[in-house]
This record gives sequence, structure tokens and C-alpha cells, in this order.
Amino acid sequence: MYCTSCGTRNEESASHCANCGSPLATLASAPPRGEAPPPVPGKPAVPNYLTHAVVLTICCCWPFSLPAIYAAADVNFHLGAGDLARAQEASRRAKKWCWVSFGVGIGVWILYAIVIVAAGLLENL
Repeated sequence: MYCTSCGTRNEESASHCANCGSPLATLASAPPRGEAPPPVPGKPAVPNYLTHAVVLTICCCWPFSLPAIYAAADVNFHLGAGDLARAQEASRRAKKWCWVSFGVGIGVWILYAIVIVAAGLLENL
């Protein structure tokens, strides 16, 4: 059971949080995988970059944005489980893969434009 005030994991039979002393709700467990956990006061918000990853999948280079989607889902899972360190690591992975996807996608579009321009110039010779 996780405290809704501070996010600390407690024994299932505990009625009050061992860390902050707040009363524990009977159903304060981790949300299902893929759902964002409720914000915890005093804890930093960890971005999951899911929207970025989905947009990059549609617009840029999807093979590199799929790991970003997976890492973004992991952020919510680890936050729901109360594991802030793993959530932050998954957030860093999601951000990294978003940038890789964006960079490769832009590079491919630039290379495509160069090939089209070069083909047009060779056709006029």
C-alpha cells in the first residue's frame, strides 16, 4: 500500500504511513500499467514524453520512437509503484529516444530533399 500524501510504500495492514503519519486509504494501491498515477504533493513531477513519442511515430522515424513509447509507459508504471528513481530513469530513456527519432527523421528528410534536387538537376543536363 502506498501513501497518497508522500508516496511511501507501507505494509498492507498499516493504517498510518510509516514516513509521514498520514492515515492510509484502504485502496491506495498502484494504478494499472499505462495509467498516470495521481500527483503526490512534495514529489517532483516526472514527464513521460508519451505525446512526443506518439507524434514522432506518426511524423518522423517510427523505428526509433517505439522504444520511446515503451519507456514512456514505464514512467507511469514506476510512478504508480512509488519508485521515483526508476521513473526518472525511464523518463530519461524516453526523452533520449524521442531526440534520436527526431534527429534521424530530420536527417532522412534532408537526405531525401537533396536526392530529389540532385535528380532534378541531373535530369536537366
